[in-house]
Amino acid sequence: MKKASSQTWIGILMVLSGGALWGVSGAVVQMLFEKYHFQPGWVVNIRLFLSGGLLLLLYKLTHKEQSIFSIFRDRSNIIRIVIFAVCGMIGVQYAFYVAISEGNAATATLLQYLGPIFIVLYVAYRMKRLPFMNEWMALSLAMVGMFLLVTNGNLSGIQTSKSTLIWGLVSAVAAAFNVIYPQRLIEKWGSILTVGWGMLIAGICITPFQQPWNLGDQQFTVKSIFFLLFVIVFGTVCAFVLYLDSLRYLSPTHTGLLGMSDPLCSMIVAVFWLHHQIGGFEYLGAACVVGTVLMLSYLPRNKDTMKKDKIISV
Repeated sequence: MKKASSQTWIGILMVLSGGALWGVSGAVVQMLFEKYHFQPGWVVNIRLFLSGGLLLLLYKLTHKEQSIFSIFRDRSNIIRIVIFAVCGMIGVQYAFYVAISEGNAATATLLQYLGPIFIVLYVAYRMKRLPFMNEWMALSLAMVGMFLLVTNGNLSGIQTSKSTLIWGLVSAVAAAFNVIYPQRLIEKWGSILTVGWGMLIAGICITPFQQPWNLGDQQFTVKSIFFLLFVIVFGTVCAFVLYLDSLRYLSPTHTGLLGMSDPLCSMIVAVFWLHHQIGGFEYLGAACVVGTVLMLSYLPRNKDTMKKDKIISV
């Protein structure tokens, strides 16, 4: 069994950091829905527009000699970016937020993190092989850990209606698609330019159905604006770039499985920042997630297999 290289650990830290930001932003979004009456579609639209714009601005500032439109010189990239924007960016965010609105953050999180199952099965199908034993073990351990962290062993906090279940599963499929589909674009153009255009185009596509200037009865205060900016800058821009850029160092399967550590990262933030008291089941869940990270940090496969696993985008 081969110990993880430094690049693998870089990828692991990127996934964990991105997951922490995404997990915390989910709780913040639920507060925006419940306390300030924000609408899921409006939040998704403004989040995509501003996040995409910020990423493209960041790319231009760090790549002054290269145009942000260079990615479109190859016409096939236009189609790929649009598919990534609609099926990936809109799908994962809108479905996740509607699931939160219809149920709660805990239920939506549990359903969305069924995504790694689809990743494992898709990789196995494309590679014409059965999933490796360490993948199944890591998946099982991660799902148990994630369940215990989100529920603390208490099912009363899970609110599942038909609409919550449907939207949660849609977000799971979209989350898997987000990991698998943009690999080739990210390898060639980097995560900032790829995700930036994906988000901006997604915002444009959703505007006819949810206009950003239609504010409704949403309550804009200093606090709600601060929370919204946190969701945009940290919960979207930083989270997506870190998560998707980890594909340069990890296989899609490992990225998806490590992404299930989001609830652990959220719990750590809650303990040290919000002084949240955790229970015994949460400790057990944390141990399961840490075990998943350690399990995936040891790669028993050779480099050729790892390379093949990474090149599976549609």
